[in-house]
Amino acid sequence: MEHYWCLRWLLQEGITETPATVVREQLVRFDRLPLVVRLADLPALAPDTPVRVAIGRIDLFSATLESRYAGPAA
Repeated sequence: MEHYWCLRWLLQEGITETPATVVREQLVRFDRLPLVVRLADLPALAPDTPVRVAIGRIDLFSATLESRYAGPAA
């Protein structure tokens, strides 16, 4: 349920890019939300590395979102 409301908030606020922190391998945790996503295009980075995540299509019905690596945190 929390996952759904995080996606709903992203839509409501019109968020297209957000800061995140690498958890391990292809997993990142959003900095402003309790949300962890897998980024297939994430380069090999050490855990706790700050990155930017681009938010794509969000589907509330299936509670999914398309996201990709947008570069290192500024």
